[in-house]
Amino acid sequence: VELYAAKVIKSDNESNQLFIYRELQILMKNQHPTIIKFYGYSLTDFENKKNLTIIMEYAENGSLNKILNKLRENEIDESIFNNTVRQKILIGIARGMMHLHQHNSIHRDLKPQNILLDENFNPHITDFGLAKEFDAGKSGIQSRSDGTPIYQAPEMMDGIHYNRKVDVYAFGIIMYEVVTGFE
Repeated sequence: VELYAAKVIKSDNESNQLFIYRELQILMKNQHPTIIKFYGYSLTDFENKKNLTIIMEYAENGSLNKILNKLRENEIDESIFNNTVRQKILIGIARGMMHLHQHNSIHRDLKPQNILLDENFNPHITDFGLAKEFDAGKSGIQSRSDGTPIYQAPEMMDGIHYNRKVDVYAFGIIMYEVVTGFE
């Protein structure tokens, strides 16, 4: 039996539709071992309502956030989440971000909740609702502030121009959490 994950997104207003379109576009365009595998989508949900349903790879270990919380609460054995696993997760995230950046995409909401871990603790970047593509011929500078504040680079919070380096900043915060176990 093969399991899949389904993400149902309410598509009841125009601003949601823009984020939905961006997420689908980036998922379809960016196939990489460290980006969640995209299988397809439906314009209706499981109750036949007009909500977009995205079918993706199932990640058995859930989010990196879930694992970090279990680690903080001593609910996971340190021998399971050892330094080799931590390194594999961090290198995987870095490679996924490098792939996105090389393909002119900024995630803009990189955080442990948006990193899913499979049965072998391989990371898979997910949730591209706030992601944005940029034109490689232009500067790629953005100004809209999106994402989760603790992982946002200062230039995003200040509302000034920023670029893909905001993902690098978020990765630094994630790296600190993975290495130290602290928030």
